[in-house]
Amino acid sequence: MKTLTEILNKYGSDKARGPQPKGKRGHCYGSSYENLFSAFDRESNIEILEIGVQFGGSLLAWKDYFPNSTVTGVDIVDVRKHKSNEVTFIKSDVKSPDLLNKLGNSYSIIIDDGSHKLQDVEYVVNNFVGKLRKGGILVIEDCQQPEVWLSRIESLVSDDYDISSIDTRDVPSAPKDDFLIIIEKK
Repeated sequence: MKTLTEILNKYGSDKARGPQPKGKRGHCYGSSYENLFSAFDRESNIEILEIGVQFGGSLLAWKDYFPNSTVTGVDIVDVRKHKSNEVTFIKSDVKSPDLLNKLGNSYSIIIDDGSHKLQDVEYVVNNFVGKLRKGGILVIEDCQQPEVWLSRIESLVSDDYDISSIDTRDVPSAPKDDFLIIIEKK
């Protein structure tokens, strides 16, 4: 069975170390996601939402890793190189009021890999954390100012959620924003 890092690299995602376009470095999230996702049955029909999909490789990776899942990706532009009828793509600004009506009511996994601007992250937390199922997680990728972001996010969520983080910035050659914030619904 392939690791999640191998699957992410298979689809050209920048979420794990592997072949990247010239001058780019992949993040070190593969094993972190594998650990986070170990709480979910890989064969179950879970709902996954990713905000900010860039070339679309991670959408296919999530579908490969969770073969019975429903995967939806949202991005303000469509520059996907990796497309499949097995995943849904919605071209939209995440802050569009119409988007919330187009999406499902609950998700096991939500990943914010959007603009990486704190105001947009705050919007996602305020408007999407309520869509998490019990035991579900919302992951915020590529935190630009981890301590500031953690403090701000902690002030936005209720005691119904646990907040943790994963810092992989100390991995040699890791991007300086290799930091994940995880919000889990109790």
